[in-house]
Order: sequence, then C-alpha cells, then structure tokens
Amino acid sequence: MKIFFSFLIAAIFCTGNSKAQDTRIARAQNLACGCLDSLKSLPFKQRADSCLSKSGAQALSEGMKSGTKVPTTVEGMRSFLASVQKEVYSSCPTYRQGYNEEQMKFYEALSANPEAKKLYSNGGNLMDAQKWDEAIATYEKAVKLDPKFAYAYDNIAICYRKKQDYKTAIKYYQKSLEVFPAGNLALQNLAAVYSYDNNNTEALNQYNKLKYLYPQDAEGYFGAGKLQAIAANYEVALDDIFTAHLLYAKNNSAYVKDSQQLVAYVYTKMKANNQEDAFMKKAKQYNININTSGANK
Repeated sequence: MKIFFSFLIAAIFCTGNSKAQDTRIARAQNLACGCLDSLKSLPFKQRADSCLSKSGAQALSEGMKSGTKVPTTVEGMRSFLASVQKEVYSSCPTYRQGYNEEQMKFYEALSANPEAKKLYSNGGNLMDAQKWDEAIATYEKAVKLDPKFAYAYDNIAICYRKKQDYKTAIKYYQKSLEVFPAGNLALQNLAAVYSYDNNNTEALNQYNKLKYLYPQDAEGYFGAGKLQAIAANYEVALDDIFTAHLLYAKNNSAYVKDSQQLVAYVYTKMKANNQEDAFMKKAKQYNININTSGANK
C-alpha cells in the first residue's frame, strides 16, 4: 500500500471525524511513531510505507474487535489513512524530518527544462565572478521558463543578499518557499537575512519553523538560541543552544565549537546576573558538563 507520497493530496480531502474515529486515528498515530523509531536501519520511505499501513490496519482491527464503528468504504479508508498521516506528521519528529528530507530530494533536482538548466549554470558562473546584477538577470530568465525552479529563486536571493538589498532578498526566499515550503536552506537563509535587516522577531519565527520541520537538525535550534541570547532571554536560549550542541556533537560537526562559544557566552552573562545556579540546573537537565571557563562537553 503506497501511502507516503499521497499525503499532500489526500489530506486535502479529509473531513471531520467522529469521536470513535479520532480514537482510532490517535491509536494508529502512536503505533506508527513507535514503529518508525524501531526501524531506523531501513530507508525512510520503506519505513514510512510499512509503518503507516500496518499501524492503520492494526488500529482498525482493534476497533472492530471492540465494537467500534470503523470505515468500510474505499473513500472512508483513504480519509482515515490520510488523517493518520497528518497526525503522524504533526506529532512524530522522526516522520516529519524524514518526510521533508524525501520531498527535498525532488525540489533539489535541477529543472527539467534544458534551457532553464543552462541559464542556471550560467548564473552560477556569474556569481563566482561576483557579477551579481548579471547573475540576477540570468536567473530571472530561468524562473520565467520554469516558475517552480526553487534553487534559481534561492540564488537570486543570495545575489541580492550580497548586494545588501535585504528586503528584495527576503522576497525571493519567500518565492522559493512558495515552491517548497519546507526548504531548509531557504528558511535558514531567510532567517539570517531578516536578522541582517534588523527584524529579529521574524528571524526567530523562521528558525522556529526550521526546528519544527527538521527537528533532528541543529541549525534551527542554534539560530533561535543565538537570537534569544542576544535578547537576553538566557534561560529560554539555553534550551535551544544545548539542543543544538548535542546535535552537533552527535554528528561530529565542526560547528560544535560555535555552540561551545555560545554556551560560554550565556554562562558568562548569567553568572554576572547571579543566575549561575539556573544555568547549571539547565545544563544538568541536558546532561551537559560545564567547567568554570564555560567550556562544555
């Protein structure tokens, strides 16, 4: 049963559910999340297809045995499974991360239009030569040929960012996200540009979106934590900073040094504010050892 790629379409047709069906959906969601976490050695799509179908079937079977009314028509089953998938996406970080990464593979592909691909390549050469205006004009031709060419919009935004025209860069990152709302690089760069444009509130919103869409990636947490630290919301910042640090360390990322520096910065500020105990309590919560110089492990 191929459920995985039906999510965006099938979810549109979902209607309201009865209380009994809501119970079955919640049961299937819990089963699916546990199933996904237990099969991490398998490719994501294989896990998703297997876990969603098996969990949905088990939840319905349990419902029938208990005398609960369950869907029996093809349309009813489709609606039920689409509702399960929506709930799994919303409540299961493993599924949400994997789903968005699978979708990213499609949107990362270059345009199917040969002329748009050629223009994209030419634009890259112009960017390498720092000819920003010429690169913009070239990419504009590419997106005119292929309005769904997300990477071309991203590169137009980069050019405007290099020109320090942040408001126009924001506009083009938003165009990229209209094509692929879960574009991680577009979200990350959009957050950075909002920050350059002195709009840290909107920058934080973008980092929080990144955290939700890619809960196993450190970048959203690091960006959000840094902005909260700048705003002197130190205890709030630590949740994100420690999460980012643990993810960087888990992946042997070179950026672990950046998170260490940010931890040290917050430690210094909180110590100066007589909040060292609160800092240490938060560090203990994340099982992070702190030495007196602010280094962390």
